[in-house]
Amino acid sequence: MKTKLLFNLSLFFIVSILVFISCKKDNTVPKPPVNNVHSFLTNTQWVGSYHIVSPGREYDPPCCLKFNSDTTVILYSFFVFNVNNTFIEKDSINGVITSIDSTGTDNRTRVIVTFPEINDRQTMLITNRQKLTSTTADANKPNVPISITLESFPAAAPSLTGTAWHGMFKDSYPDLNTIEFRKSGSNNVAVYFRNGNYAPETATPQIPTPGILQVLYVQQGAMVYMSGYNEENRKLVPYFGVLSPSGDKMWVDSRSMYARLPNYVQTAPIYGPIGATPVIAQN
Repeated sequence: MKTKLLFNLSLFFIVSILVFISCKKDNTVPKPPVNNVHSFLTNTQWVGSYHIVSPGREYDPPCCLKFNSDTTVILYSFFVFNVNNTFIEKDSINGVITSIDSTGTDNRTRVIVTFPEINDRQTMLITNRQKLTSTTADANKPNVPISITLESFPAAAPSLTGTAWHGMFKDSYPDLNTIEFRKSGSNNVAVYFRNGNYAPETATPQIPTPGILQVLYVQQGAMVYMSGYNEENRKLVPYFGVLSPSGDKMWVDSRSMYARLPNYVQTAPIYGPIGATPVIAQN
């Protein structure tokens, strides 16, 4: 019964994420591309992390920036905004390109993007169509990324199916150490190991493999919506992962109080280096 509850919670988490993303479309007709410089950005993903001035942020969170086929962009991350002393959680924020041009002299493209949801304007500089740095017009706002550092992600994203992952450092990020991504029938599932053995849980009726905890995950290009497993209290922990361009590393983040990640009350790196964006690596 506990495992069934864990599976259902994970399913609810993933379905909620997908519903949230799908509901972001509006009925307005987007403007055509600003100019032909925009063409190389169409339907691309850019991956990395952002820096924000906010109490309690122990590291730069991972993020993924997607340029759509029109002038809209979406920045994905596990955002937590403080608005009038009220914390608001968002999984993405929408932006609109207001100008784009090629500087020519240093092989850079300059893109100005406005994010109405957080009342911010970002100036993005793209070098050699591979690296993107972005800065805000107002560095005094505590709720917006002051700087974003990204790299271009390949159009053909590597599949997670059949891969195993571990923390980059000894005993780091135990919720995801060790985790394997598999196919179980038509389902994409993650399985977990502890001390060399499967996590000792009874599988749910939906995925009948007795004795193995299997939890659904979703991969959308560079982005991964998955669960970590905290065996200390037998809880699934929602995680957001962003694959590196090479596909063999994944930056991860979680909002959950049960996530075993570095936090500001720790004086020793119990779950990984303090101040560093958590990262797991492919075996």
